[in-house]
Amino acid sequence: MLYHLAGVANPFLHPHYRNHALVTAPVEYAGFLLRKARMPYLTRRDDERMHTLLSEDHPFFLLPLQLKSDAQIRYHSDFKNMQEVIGKVAASFAYHAPADARLVIKNHPLDMGLAHYARLIKVLMKEYDLAGRLVYLEGGNLEALLKRASGLVTVNSTAGNVSLGFGCPTHTLASPIYDMPGLTHQGKLDDFWQNRPQPDAALFRAYRRTVAQTVQINGGFYCRPGIELAAGHALQVMERDRSPLQQLKDEIAS
Repeated sequence: MLYHLAGVANPFLHPHYRNHALVTAPVEYAGFLLRKARMPYLTRRDDERMHTLLSEDHPFFLLPLQLKSDAQIRYHSDFKNMQEVIGKVAASFAYHAPADARLVIKNHPLDMGLAHYARLIKVLMKEYDLAGRLVYLEGGNLEALLKRASGLVTVNSTAGNVSLGFGCPTHTLASPIYDMPGLTHQGKLDDFWQNRPQPDAALFRAYRRTVAQTVQINGGFYCRPGIELAAGHALQVMERDRSPLQQLKDEIAS
């Protein structure tokens, strides 16, 4: 709240200031409060739906939603918002997935509650005759779902990393860092429902170690110890003659 209050002065102190957010702070807070008020009911409903999913023999696929304000969607994908993603995936699922399969659409835990995904999903159920085959979750345990899921579809979410770690077949609709032969499905989405190669566990471990050691630093933004840790490690990387990734490439080449 202090951050947003301080931001009120930005247009006056800096005439060309533009906020990155898609909505104003009052709208954002109102959405969060309304969603928070409904969560006890939504949690009970989600628990029932998850119990049904995990106890039945029907295969199911996961579509974890991302925030529409995320740069991953706005600048690093071909989609304007998550409604487009849901429509594309639901259509492909309707025409190409096994007849007994379910598509589980799981909302992002930090969603503001302004998009009304549940309404869209009801429309898509009727349009594609998917009654009983589209399941919407506001929350739910992603890892519990991945242990049983037949596959995961994502644009470029970090949930794809989690999916690969569980050995779950994964298809991406953009080009995240983990989208590579041997890890993710490399064909078209329409083919993924029937032909889902398992990710190579050894390759994923090598990928994860490489990312952790070369392009990640320890630290955080939301507490002083985290900031100090991040600043110190970032400084070490910036002062090096070669980046850790370039150094690894040179070592492999030699």
